[in-house]
Amino acid sequence: MKKIAITCALLSSLVASSVWADAASDLKSRLDKVSSFHASFTQKSD
Repeated sequence: MKKIAITCALLSSLVASSVWADAASDLKSRLDKVSSFHASFTQKSD
């Protein structure tokens, strides 16, 4: 019974880490888009 609990815990931690990685990469791409947009916007205003 303990093996099943340990396996479930490992699987859930793996899923959580992959979800966090996806969220982090998504956030980074959004930040890159915003920064590039901001850079082009500030260049136009000069």
